[in-house]
Amino acid sequence: MERRIFFTTAFLLGLLAFKWSPAGVVFALSSLFLWMLWRPSLFHSKVVCLLMICFWGGWLRGWVDCRQEALGLKGPVKVQGYLLDSPRRWGSSTVFFFRVNQVGEEPVDRPLTLLVRWSGCEQSPAPGDTWYLEGRFTQGKGPAYPGGFDEASWLWTQGACGVLQLNRFNATHYMSPPRGYTPRMLACRLRARMMAVLERIEHKEARALIAGVVFGETQSLPDHLQEQFRRTGTSHLLAASGMNVALLAGLILGAGKLCGLGPWRLAPLAMPAVIGYAFLAGCAPSITRAATGTTLALLALWMGRTTNPWNSLCLSVWLLLLWDPRQIYDLGFQLSVAAVVGLVGGPDPEENWGYLKKSLFLTWTASLITLPIFWHAFGTISTTLLVANLILGPLVELLFPLGLLVTLTGAKPLLVFSEYLARFNLWLVGRLSELSNPLELTPPPAVSWLLVGLALLAWTKGSRWSVRCGSVALVLVSLGWGYQQGCQPSVPPGVVLVRRTAPPGSIIWVSTHKSERLYIEKKWQTERALSMTRKLGCLRPLEVLCGEREIPIKEGFQWSQLSPYLPQGCYLEVWVEGDGYRFREEG
Repeated sequence: MERRIFFTTAFLLGLLAFKWSPAGVVFALSSLFLWMLWRPSLFHSKVVCLLMICFWGGWLRGWVDCRQEALGLKGPVKVQGYLLDSPRRWGSSTVFFFRVNQVGEEPVDRPLTLLVRWSGCEQSPAPGDTWYLEGRFTQGKGPAYPGGFDEASWLWTQGACGVLQLNRFNATHYMSPPRGYTPRMLACRLRARMMAVLERIEHKEARALIAGVVFGETQSLPDHLQEQFRRTGTSHLLAASGMNVALLAGLILGAGKLCGLGPWRLAPLAMPAVIGYAFLAGCAPSITRAATGTTLALLALWMGRTTNPWNSLCLSVWLLLLWDPRQIYDLGFQLSVAAVVGLVGGPDPEENWGYLKKSLFLTWTASLITLPIFWHAFGTISTTLLVANLILGPLVELLFPLGLLVTLTGAKPLLVFSEYLARFNLWLVGRLSELSNPLELTPPPAVSWLLVGLALLAWTKGSRWSVRCGSVALVLVSLGWGYQQGCQPSVPPGVVLVRRTAPPGSIIWVSTHKSERLYIEKKWQTERALSMTRKLGCLRPLEVLCGEREIPIKEGFQWSQLSPYLPQGCYLEVWVEGDGYRFREEG
């Protein structure tokens, strides 16, 4: 088993190393060889050969995937295809992924995926619907500042070739509802009927919550409710995940047990149900990984073979990444794999513990293993994370089977009960969000990474409670260190650091040893500007000024006096000291 985990890790590092520099490749290989030295049972000639095959096999799979990116779209284009997911709001636009089957009058050799950004959309497109669209194609924008959102890289991870920009004056035409008998089209038609049943629920927010829990459909959930789930650290409950798959398989096997049927008899029924639910939920990477692992476990149960969680996890990861290697960059996939690794590889709760103690223990284990990913991706840690998950987790587990039965049967009593349960969930989230005060953090520094790693080692390997309590203390110290580093002055005394983002003058950030100021053009840029300061390592109090034109850098020195002589990069840092300056340009 240890060798399978080792080879799977080598394959994952090979996929990641494809996008790294040569120094990163050397670091990945060195880490694997250090692992071998730490575990002498792995130090064998055959293991070394298989290690190199797995590592460079992952690198080659990433290379082959990029070789398939031949695309001749440019400027105004006319495309025809169907929606892959439900439309969602992105600023003032409606966005969705679109599978292109025809460009102009010619069918494409290989289906292409585009991100459609439709400003002023007055239509109601649904997954599987076929549309004709005319718009302007772009490759996606790069980051406006170091650590900012890189739209081009994100599109690559999602398998999309670019962005199709539409406005209300572009020609669009609805052609047909989902057609055909492919698994995706069948799932779209069934999902449309099930969503129509949910329309009978009068309470709009309760209806949106049930759709989110059952299908991962969070687009209709109001922004303030999504913010409440984010503040309480329970946003993952709104996404279709491995918990839903495990519940579905458990319900089928449990129903068979009540009827006197053994689990192996109902395994052939549970497998297509799990796969079908993955298509209903949109085949997101996290749900696909969970469905693959559960199907493998059910297959072993049906064949009368013993199953091992590590074997199922490793095999599902291999199958999915060989099919689509870009899933390794998907945040949902990373969190799903990390949570399973923590629950399988972490310490087991004692048998004599009660439900509450076991739930708290497992919640902390899953939260600890996913902490580095959450910290790096979101930069916020909810103070009510454990309490909210303990309270809302069981309620959502109950809401999922109820919502699924409601959408399949349309029974009035279930409809009423699920509505009241959803409203109670919303009330609880609102109360918990009032108590929560999320901790804003900068990207984790090296010391914090080290402390979190030591905490993981102490929690998974320690058998005494004193050691496990020490892991909790290490986590708190790492969070405190990250917060303290962000509150330190970013420049020494006598120096002024000015940062400017593209387009020139849109956001200007002036840092001194004593204060931080942000100059923006529009009010809506405030959130983006604050995110920029946090990602660049600043948590100090900020003074935000909107519409200022004459920006004083220091006494007697205005930004307008300096800016005409600076290069026009997408991001610029200007260090002003004394009567001179030096700059660093990126992009």
